[in-house]
Amino acid sequence: MVEDQPNPLVFYKAFLEFDGANMTSILSFDSRSMAALLSDANQDHFDQEFPIFYRNKIAKGGDLSVQYFYRSAIDSALRNNQVKAVSLMIEYIIKYQNNYTSSYLFEKNLPILLQKGIVLHDLFASDVFTFKYDYDEWPTTHTDPETYIRPYNSSLFRLRENYRKVFAEKNFDPIENQMDDKPMDMTKVYKIKYCVNLLPAIGEYIRPKQIDHDGEKGEPKTIMNEGINLMGICNESDELDIYETQAIQQLIQFKWDTYAYNHHIIGVTFHGFHMLSLVVYINVAYILNYRDLHFQRFFLIPILVSLIYPTYYEFKQVIRDKFGYFDDI
Repeated sequence: MVEDQPNPLVFYKAFLEFDGANMTSILSFDSRSMAALLSDANQDHFDQEFPIFYRNKIAKGGDLSVQYFYRSAIDSALRNNQVKAVSLMIEYIIKYQNNYTSSYLFEKNLPILLQKGIVLHDLFASDVFTFKYDYDEWPTTHTDPETYIRPYNSSLFRLRENYRKVFAEKNFDPIENQMDDKPMDMTKVYKIKYCVNLLPAIGEYIRPKQIDHDGEKGEPKTIMNEGINLMGICNESDELDIYETQAIQQLIQFKWDTYAYNHHIIGVTFHGFHMLSLVVYINVAYILNYRDLHFQRFFLIPILVSLIYPTYYEFKQVIRDKFGYFDDI
């Protein structure tokens, strides 16, 4: 039916009768239809300014005045297990909708795409999960050529006014403010490029308490995407090429610098201290064969001290996971 149409433009138009949806989204349950609609033969009808794929407003029970939810064409294809249709839509999005607004299409279904083994390297390598910006309120040049990764847990629409919240250190002051303190070498000034990695919003995170523009309290602090461990799901994927993409590398680097580094440094320090204490005790008690039990007990103290952190960590895991802690036994 799709291929027999003299002009396929009707499939890409949004209709008010369909609550703003288009026929392409409605036909997303069929891989053959999607292959025909997204074929290069129809590229004259594709326009980067007018997206085909977006989240459609769907009424619950058919009554729009009561409740509604949003579902994209990708969600519909996944519900019907149309993996080929999903792959075709991702290819189209990378080519014609390659900007951060398309990331909202993958907020809930990206873990499912990874679990189903759909090839996502090109998606992660695109600009879909990267928001690039250049605000007048943010400095545009600096003498420091290094790359810095900082957390930001508020609305993107408030990012413009939160430079000092993201870069609070004094060395990130604008150049004109630093020139008053000491002379600067202005022969090496670098252009600053800002971007936001949107991948952390796919996994579990804590949305802070919302404050209205009037200063009144809005929504309370909420745990978003509870139970979704994005890095754990990526670890289970067989597509190793995704780790070569900048988006994934930035996410790993941020988590390592913010959480994992200190945790592993403390762990390896206590582990090394434990092994050293154990070697010393074995040497005293069994190699040198000292018979003085009181003297031997003195070397047990470092061993007990080295077990404090591992014990604390395991009890913390038990309290957090409860009986789920024993699932891997």
